[in-house]
Amino acid sequence: MSSDCATSSSHFSTPPVNQVRFVGDYVLQRTISKGAGATVSLAWHVPTATEVVIKAIIQKGCPEFPQEAHCLQSLNHPNITTLFEVTATQDKFYLVMEHMRGGDLREHLETYGRLTEREARSAFRQLVSALQYCHHRGIAHRDLKPANILLDANMTIKLADFGFGKEAKGQKLSTFCGTIYYMAPEIFKPRL
Repeated sequence: MSSDCATSSSHFSTPPVNQVRFVGDYVLQRTISKGAGATVSLAWHVPTATEVVIKAIIQKGCPEFPQEAHCLQSLNHPNITTLFEVTATQDKFYLVMEHMRGGDLREHLETYGRLTEREARSAFRQLVSALQYCHHRGIAHRDLKPANILLDANMTIKLADFGFGKEAKGQKLSTFCGTIYYMAPEIFKPRL
């Protein structure tokens, strides 16, 4: 696990025993975000006293391994979030990933305003490197937006949230997905 993820156990307040929620060796701390089919929580890995993020994906009656996990398992790049493990229960998949303490680029821009030219150039270079690697491995992210670009304290970026990710080795993808405000204009052109 990266040093940016490490933390001491004293960083966490201990909730009352009857409120502690575990997923394997992880204590769930607080919910970071909620979507239609998934909840992302900050968690603490008990044996190593390390902060992680756990994404709980509802199975919706389909026991199929989530595409996001398939994508992340095949990726190993310094600018792509690391998947540590996947745990399954009867109704959910839990994806355990590294935690980036700097939050996401959307939050950063809302809090601090625009990036300097130097910061933007560095972030763009890192993002292009991550995307080039994904495409070389045959994976399309399909939901590129500031909220899916995570930051650490040094402004190093990591591409995250491969929920719409798809392995597309040599095939043309035609599924309409992603976040409308960040889609390429040609997606909206009528197909003939």
